[in-house]
Amino acid sequence: VFRDYKPKPFRVRLSNDEMDNADRILSDHNIKDRFFVINPDYKNTFYCENKNWGFEKYQDLATRLSKHIEVVRIMPGGRYKEPELAHTTNIVLENIMPSVALMSKAHAAVGYDGLMNHIMAGYQIPMVVICGGLVDDSLIGYETGTYIKYEHPQTPCGSTYDCPHCEEANKSITVDMVYEECLKLL
Repeated sequence: VFRDYKPKPFRVRLSNDEMDNADRILSDHNIKDRFFVINPDYKNTFYCENKNWGFEKYQDLATRLSKHIEVVRIMPGGRYKEPELAHTTNIVLENIMPSVALMSKAHAAVGYDGLMNHIMAGYQIPMVVICGGLVDDSLIGYETGTYIKYEHPQTPCGSTYDCPHCEEANKSITVDMVYEECLKLL
């Protein structure tokens, strides 16, 4: 059951040390200019497969974007086991606050709906959000986001089990669709 709710952006409060650490991490990876954060690491607990747009699609997208801007992936570690993305600066950060500090310095972002959507909105950083069929912008939408969803009467379904509707939704969202929206943020 979905209820009408419009989330309000909230900027996570970061210390000067956390921001300085993010600057060091960027410097250590030789990132001097604008960068685009990409996040293929979807939730791996309940309804996890419903957020699986496909790692190969993210790789294709990262390769395309890297021709225009530095692409950074902040790898969460832990139970996330996807390999590194080629043509991308892959940075492993086990803790959330250093990840948030790094995200706060991005020019733009792309990924499935999740925590990054909320973080980017709090910092007024534009993001292309892949919603598939699980959720849509009526539930998690911010003015700074571009939301790509599956146009279908069952969307959003909110399924907490592996869902054929969500699988079809993720298949229907092409790399070309997402790439075109990402280019608009450059």
